[in-house]
Amino acid sequence: QTDAYGKLLDITVRPAGDLEALSVLLDERVEGSPCFIDTTSINPFDRDEFSALKRIVEGGRIAAGTEPVLVLSAATDALVASEVANEFSKLGVTRLVATQLDISRRLGSVLAAADKTGLALVQLSVTPYLARGLASMSPLVCARLILGAHETRPETHSLAAV
Repeated sequence: QTDAYGKLLDITVRPAGDLEALSVLLDERVEGSPCFIDTTSINPFDRDEFSALKRIVEGGRIAAGTEPVLVLSAATDALVASEVANEFSKLGVTRLVATQLDISRRLGSVLAAADKTGLALVQLSVTPYLARGLASMSPLVCARLILGAHETRPETHSLAAV
């Protein structure tokens, strides 16, 4: 699946089995070139999983100045989404990408998470098809989603431009 995503972004996917391998890959990249580090989903309330992710985030920051961004499903309970976002904010996350708006058709849980934590809701996914990209969040997009104007999809852009 990761290779398929890489093809959509027109990039070569290079796996890193551990933090040392990730550091080597980050050192090898061309200065200023985009870099996406995709980790597996974790349970932010599991201290071992969270500590492992924290080491990856800190290693990426040191090696390449990476920025962690939370990708959060809108099909989540508002209280749970807020608690999850709060945990991830402890990693220095400041931006939030909302997914599964095509399934949930509601924005409340991610708005609650952003409000509670101060995370900026910057992108959203309104389609199950990765190749169709993400939509930029704006007041107009937010209003349309809140009012249920799902037939008017926000303009999306290619993931390669994100």
